[in-house]
Amino acid sequence: MESMLSSDFHVKPKKFRLFFIALLALLLGVIWGGTFYAMRLVRQNLESSMRSSIETNTVVLEEHVSRALDAVGARMDAVVALTPRYLEQTPTQAAAALKQLIYDDRVIRSLSLVDARLRVVASSTMRNNGVALPDDFLPETKTRPGSAVIDFGRVFPYRDLYEVGQAPVAGAENAFWMVSSPVRVGDAVYHWVAALNVGLFLNLWDRSSNDPATAITLYDYAGQVIATNREQPKVDSSALSAAILEQVKQRLRGSFEFGQSNRLMVSYRGSGDHSVIMAVTGDTVILAQQHAESLDTYYWAAGGLTLLLMLITFVLYRWYLRYELSISELSNQAKAMGAHLIISESDPGGRIVGVNDAFLAVSGYTREELIGKNHRMFNSGMYAKSFYMELWETLSAGKIWKGTFRNINKARRYYWVQVTIVPFTDAWGKISRYVALYTDITDAIVQSEKFLRERRLREELTRINRELVSDSNTDALTGIANRRAFASFSDQIIKNTHHSAYPVSALMIDLDFFKTVNDSFGHEAGDVVLWELARRWSTAVRTSDMLARVGGEEFCVLLHNSNSTQAVIVAEKIRAITSSQPVYYDDPATKRTVEIPITVSIGVATAESLREVVMDELLRVADAALYEAKHAGRYRVVARKLE
Repeated sequence: MESMLSSDFHVKPKKFRLFFIALLALLLGVIWGGTFYAMRLVRQNLESSMRSSIETNTVVLEEHVSRALDAVGARMDAVVALTPRYLEQTPTQAAAALKQLIYDDRVIRSLSLVDARLRVVASSTMRNNGVALPDDFLPETKTRPGSAVIDFGRVFPYRDLYEVGQAPVAGAENAFWMVSSPVRVGDAVYHWVAALNVGLFLNLWDRSSNDPATAITLYDYAGQVIATNREQPKVDSSALSAAILEQVKQRLRGSFEFGQSNRLMVSYRGSGDHSVIMAVTGDTVILAQQHAESLDTYYWAAGGLTLLLMLITFVLYRWYLRYELSISELSNQAKAMGAHLIISESDPGGRIVGVNDAFLAVSGYTREELIGKNHRMFNSGMYAKSFYMELWETLSAGKIWKGTFRNINKARRYYWVQVTIVPFTDAWGKISRYVALYTDITDAIVQSEKFLRERRLREELTRINRELVSDSNTDALTGIANRRAFASFSDQIIKNTHHSAYPVSALMIDLDFFKTVNDSFGHEAGDVVLWELARRWSTAVRTSDMLARVGGEEFCVLLHNSNSTQAVIVAEKIRAITSSQPVYYDDPATKRTVEIPITVSIGVATAESLREVVMDELLRVADAALYEAKHAGRYRVVARKLE
């Protein structure tokens, strides 16, 4: 876009209309291409969701089955250990005891003790007592009789042991899963048999997964189905069982796809503790049938987006017409303002794209020298970086900025302008130009500076008079209190102490090996060290206390209303910040920065009250403590109390 200050500014409507047509065709292609891609992606997401669901259900199934079978194992361990007791009881007593044992167990229907002749001799269900079981009822076990090892047997189509041998009961919820554990009592071998309620597993699974596309199944390690909540249609169940067994042999947990075109998603978990395989399968064909109708909505959505696109295109085209009109109006306004004001125009990046003749006159540059340059070329160095950051934050937010600049022209002379910078936006609300309107106020600034210089001169004279008073109480090198100010502060402390008793502490501070600093680096380096340490220590004392230089490298701190413990804390803080980092000295001879490590020794004296003790005595004890710290090895704090 051309500069709005250009006299031949115009727009090209024909090109823009062709652009609208091309954009519309492109967006229609995106909508319909995206629709078909989205439908494919939805199918993939549905399958991914099913895969995630069956894997989650497998974890839940494993937790439920393992927890239930662990509870069964605990019950079996308990009755195996108490087998002799149950043999000694009457059937009625044993039934009552066993029934009480499994009273709160919803998995175990009955718990029965079977002798070597496969006859029930004790059971939690009285109808089981005396029942003779078939010869092949108990599974073969390689475990040693008497050990508390659980064997998982078959699933029988009966509610309990007393129905074994009769006509099977219809419905998988009426079946029981047999679990047995051998035990030796004397020379006799018995088996504890638990009839597990298969229907309990099925009810829970139906509540947790009512999706017709998924099925939950328990297998034993022979590949036989123990329980399943749903039969998968058109699936070879024996081949599926064999595939799951093969996978379990390789690893106990995993997932795979099965069937023609990988129709089934299978997630499985094998349990070595209970000889059980837990599997959840998902049928992608059923899944696709369930969501076939919902995919039609994508066609409706694509049609709706097409109509919306037409509407948006119409609205954008109207915006374009308004934009065309606004640009023309802006050009006319710029011509009118250029006849009166100093004007510059820059793009969003701050590069100059147009100036008027008044701007050329005040800056001294030609138009060719300015176009494409940044306004930084007029920067006189008067303002900090934060000033310009705040300016750009205001403009970037679309707000008008007003202020004053001291600029420098081509002849390297300063000139002052009062400026209003206006962000110009297009029909979309996006900033397209920054227009700056200037007023030359150089003459007014010059007169103002003369007045300010005269006022500052008067203020400087007043400040010098005040400093003449304060200099008598301030150490010239460090800027802290001197011995005279310290004495005055001490007198004030003594006056206050006589009115109310409170502790007063004094810290005598002396630099370790300070003579070495002067000898090695010179007295100028020593002065830098004293100044820097005084600055650091000033941060460690309260404003109500006093830090003073009372000698060459000797300092004193008077702590108002501070006991011995508090004074030692302050002393340790001063000692720490002294040695925390070296003092840096720029050696003029070598033109290098020298690191000077410094430590201090501190003597602390505390008086509970100065009513009976004079200040000189407190300072003498503090000085003695300092002497003791020096002779004890330096770089330490020694504290003493006045007796």
